[in-house]
Amino acid sequence: VSGSVSIQVNSSTAVINEDFIIEPAPVDNIISLPFNNSDNEVSFSITPLVDSDSDEEELVFTLQSKDGINVGQIPSITLTLVEADNGGNQNGGNTAFDPCIPDYTSNDLNVATWNIRQFPDRGNTTINAVKEIIENFDVDVIGVQEITSISQFESLVDDIDGWEAIATNVNGSIELGYLYKTSEIEILENPSILFAGDRQPFPREVVRMKIRHTNGLEVVLMNLHLKCCTSGNGPARRTEASQKLMAYLEANLPNDEVIVLGDFNDRITGSNPFSNFVSDPDYEFADQSVAEGNSAFWSFPSFPSHIDHLLITNELFDNLESSETIILNSCVSDYPRNVSDHRPVVASFKAD
Repeated sequence: VSGSVSIQVNSSTAVINEDFIIEPAPVDNIISLPFNNSDNEVSFSITPLVDSDSDEEELVFTLQSKDGINVGQIPSITLTLVEADNGGNQNGGNTAFDPCIPDYTSNDLNVATWNIRQFPDRGNTTINAVKEIIENFDVDVIGVQEITSISQFESLVDDIDGWEAIATNVNGSIELGYLYKTSEIEILENPSILFAGDRQPFPREVVRMKIRHTNGLEVVLMNLHLKCCTSGNGPARRTEASQKLMAYLEANLPNDEVIVLGDFNDRITGSNPFSNFVSDPDYEFADQSVAEGNSAFWSFPSFPSHIDHLLITNELFDNLESSETIILNSCVSDYPRNVSDHRPVVASFKAD
């Protein structure tokens, strides 16, 4: 026997994806939970988000049907969402960031990729917002895409204790860079440009850097920003880039722990330009579970799509602890306008 349980969710004060996220996502305010005869229970999850007010929001859940048959008058359940204030993030101590930026363990290497959209797109408004995010972002190294001003990017962390910034000119208008914690990260190899001048697959050349984390992991990072969209022969160019990346890794880094991170500008599910990596057992996208999950947690919400990734080699498979998208628009005022249309994606790696 199999079927589904239908639960209606209503609220006069809360808005889905603004005040809270439900997984699986409701369709027309109905949560459908499939089951079969071996299931003892069905479940769904609710994640409160921080908005611009301090109000508490109420959600009302009502069981509608089982196996498509109305089950009659069953009492509703009312849930009150209370915004968290648990004492502050380990880094900056700003409690507004607690619900959307986790406290990562210092024993892990925590790596993020983040397209910050033509930084600083809105001048000091963007700079100040990004500074506050970094102060509360408890990761170790961030691969950054879309830097318009290298000088302003490099001075971004001047007032943030323990952080350094490195930017590389790869395009002439939107560049690549790294932000890293000096207490956690040692630079073993300075940034270098790969695929120089090969503009068809790489309109922005790839930037390689090698680091050592305090837990002992030595990792080669490769930061990229591939051609966007379907126009300009985009899918074919991303496919060519994927093939050349694999050839480079196998020829030059066959036994190294490698993370290729950045704005891949395409999905990694279904038919996609990176199928050579997806189907090869020696590679894995650390964020595959994010890509296959609820669209509310994807990195490019306006489409929506999940196009920012961290690709790892098999030397890191046993080290991977977790991956997630950081939903900054729930903690930063007007994040899509003031900061970026992309969200950071983070992966955490334990020591060997």
